[in-house]
Amino acid sequence: MKNYNKIIISGFLLILLSSCKEEIPVGGPIPLEITIDSTKIGDIVVDDSLGISFHPPLLWDSYDAESSKRSESKRTSRRQMKEKYRLSPKHLFFDYSNNGILNVSEIEIIDSTISVDSTISEYISLISRKYNPEDISFVNYSMDGLLIKHQTIKMKNLCSYKYVFTNLVGKLIQFDYSIRSKSEQTEFPKILSSLGTIKLVK
Repeated sequence: MKNYNKIIISGFLLILLSSCKEEIPVGGPIPLEITIDSTKIGDIVVDDSLGISFHPPLLWDSYDAESSKRSESKRTSRRQMKEKYRLSPKHLFFDYSNNGILNVSEIEIIDSTISVDSTISEYISLISRKYNPEDISFVNYSMDGLLIKHQTIKMKNLCSYKYVFTNLVGKLIQFDYSIRSKSEQTEFPKILSSLGTIKLVK
């Protein structure tokens, strides 16, 4: 029975990861249905200011996000990013044994000329300019009516999964899970279960 369960999980991961290598589908977002494994997630976090609730991956410890300021820009895109967006970390979680990081941030819009409809697409486009095309892939997901734009970034020993969406009042939110490539097999199922717990709250 254990081997049978491993085969099912492995098959699901292969399907999901292969879909991440495709360009954003013309026909619309891909329905994302995740079976949440309660043994792979931590305690619930409710953030009224962001209008969301979620569970971090299991054993990923909370850290003071206010003491960490991370820039999403560098080199050629740095000035453009600063002129348009400010990344404001709200929650940080670390898995010290596997060097895993979850950064939950609000993406504040500085440039008032950016329309609400194009905000996410333009933000992702600016982020993408930092990476080589072969290192990054995109897909649109819909999860319980929530549109999520997903970036997968893989460079050498690092895997980063960015999920960007808007809450009920139009705030732009990013969940950025980063892990070492060698830990992907054990940590990615935790990331999936964590992602599946994201809910919008009033």
